[in-house]
Amino acid sequence: MSLRNYFATYRPHYASIIRLGIPLLLGQLGVIVTGYADTIMVGNYSTEALASASFANSVIAFVLMLSIGFSYGLTPLVGTLFSSGSTNRLAATVRAGVVANLAYVVLWCVPLVAVYVWLHRLGLPEHLLPVIRPYFMLLLVSLLPLAVVNALRQFTDAINDTKVSMYILVCGNALNIVLNYALIYGHLGLPELGLTGAGIATLASRVAMLIAYVAYLLCHPRYRCYRANLLHAPLSGANVRTIVVTSLPISLQIGMETGIFTAASVFAGRLGTNTLAAVQVLTTIGQLGFMVYYSLGAAASIKIANYLGVSDTLRIRQVAHAGYMITLASAVVASMAFYFGGEFLAGLFTNDAAVVALVSSQIGLLILYQFGDATQIAFANSLRGIAHVKPIMGIAFVSYIVVGIPVMYALCFPFGFDISGIYLAHTISLLTAGLWFRRTFSKHIAQL
Repeated sequence: MSLRNYFATYRPHYASIIRLGIPLLLGQLGVIVTGYADTIMVGNYSTEALASASFANSVIAFVLMLSIGFSYGLTPLVGTLFSSGSTNRLAATVRAGVVANLAYVVLWCVPLVAVYVWLHRLGLPEHLLPVIRPYFMLLLVSLLPLAVVNALRQFTDAINDTKVSMYILVCGNALNIVLNYALIYGHLGLPELGLTGAGIATLASRVAMLIAYVAYLLCHPRYRCYRANLLHAPLSGANVRTIVVTSLPISLQIGMETGIFTAASVFAGRLGTNTLAAVQVLTTIGQLGFMVYYSLGAAASIKIANYLGVSDTLRIRQVAHAGYMITLASAVVASMAFYFGGEFLAGLFTNDAAVVALVSSQIGLLILYQFGDATQIAFANSLRGIAHVKPIMGIAFVSYIVVGIPVMYALCFPFGFDISGIYLAHTISLLTAGLWFRRTFSKHIAQL
């Protein structure tokens, strides 16, 4: 294909992915900014608070990402029904999705409570436990309103109304930053609560986002045709089963991916407080890439689901290709930001020179795993868009759990790579998953 023909064919797909993806990206950047602000404020409060936040965030993030992944199962279902004009079925599916998402998170809160009870047996530094406990519990409770927000977000995104998510996420995260400023340090007439204040801010902002979503859906004219079934449709067992079958593999894939980052924090905790703090900073910096890639991948997934609804296989292939190219380009941009600004960013998050030096030493390895991350995100989303999700779970289990975690342990401890072993293992596991997802998508799409 000549360059001219290539651009003539793919320009509309690049344009549609970017048009849908920019609001998603801006909303996710709001999440990143909040994560950066949390880490900066907590890190400058004390190294103990930063290390405590690193552990609690990593453990809670496991269930948080499971919840987000479960909500992603709504995208192909809603997107396909939207493109085929099935308004009543769509609204009933969303209602079932909200119930399923909330129930799923409640189930996962049970092991989190067990982790909370057994914190003292996990080998963490004893002096961090009183700091970790209240923050951990506040984050756990905040997962409940966020579960409903995630489900409603997939609904609005899948019908191509991505701007509402952008506005609500940006405003909710701005509220989180203001409350962090007030409650961590004791400003604006509020008490100084340190890391506990950051937990209160997170819970309050997530409740506010839920209220905003509900108000928008109840008041905006665009959603009038969905409102009756959203509020009153009978809960269909068939709908719930369909959602679970579609959502569970995606959830477990993302959960297992998050599991390697949770394992990284556990291993880092054994390497010392400074290493644990450095991993928190690196994870927060790395979210810049992850959120960009996932926003673009989600936009491509929405378009793929829309084309699936009208059985347009050619355009499904074209959108998947365009989405991958855009995601790779964004990985290059993110890598440049890490290379030129990594030390500066580390200095924002903590004033501890030893932690800054440790972060700076790992920037090259942070860059290395971006391309595997971009590849696995792009093709996991392509598989999600065509609702071919069953293989995702098995690929994730082998790549992240069977390969990633044992390799990480071996590199960190027996082979003595310490913190560098964590990021070398990330590179290996993410690239393995990415190439496998790509092969699976290509093989399945050839059969459609």
